[in-house]
Amino acid sequence: MNALNDILKLKSAEAAGLATESRSYNTRMDENVRNRSAEQINSSPERHSHRTEVTPQADEPADPLAKGLPSSGAREHDMDALLLQLESLGLRLFVDDTGRHGRQFPAGEFGRIDLLATDSNGNFVVIDFKGEESPCATIGQMAGYMAFVKKNLAKTGGHSVNGWILARPSFSSDDGVLEEAAEAVGLMVKWYWVRLEFLENRSA
Repeated sequence: MNALNDILKLKSAEAAGLATESRSYNTRMDENVRNRSAEQINSSPERHSHRTEVTPQADEPADPLAKGLPSSGAREHDMDALLLQLESLGLRLFVDDTGRHGRQFPAGEFGRIDLLATDSNGNFVVIDFKGEESPCATIGQMAGYMAFVKKNLAKTGGHSVNGWILARPSFSSDDGVLEEAAEAVGLMVKWYWVRLEFLENRSA
């Protein structure tokens, strides 16, 4: 009986020793896994980080509509609206000898004139819709357009060339700068705004 008790005690001690070794082994393995994970995270933070930071760009273009400036599509609509009112302004769209009309009229190296019109006396009016350009860029562009018209279209008939800058107010200091610069070089700034006109609902 005593021998049997001794055997049972020995087996219990062996089992306890194995359990202790197993727990120790598992602890070491857990520590190794944690250490390797920490090394991977520290060495490659971009692979484990889910946080995204967006740094605003200082030179990112602003939304033109937020400044009251027309987008490219709105600018085309504004030109359409002006064409319908040219006669009320005492103007008509210019058409050259080849039948080319004055909308987006090619002006050589200076690009294309938004609208080229003439008055009742045959004098030219160069019309440019101001977009996102600075006042200085707008004045410079207009000067190029007018120089082209004077050299290639107006000199033969002795007609004058005038410049109109059509602009939506941006409610910033640029508006005053544009007016002062235009006046200094003999250009005219015409401010305009778009108004919605609602129609009665039409039943199907």
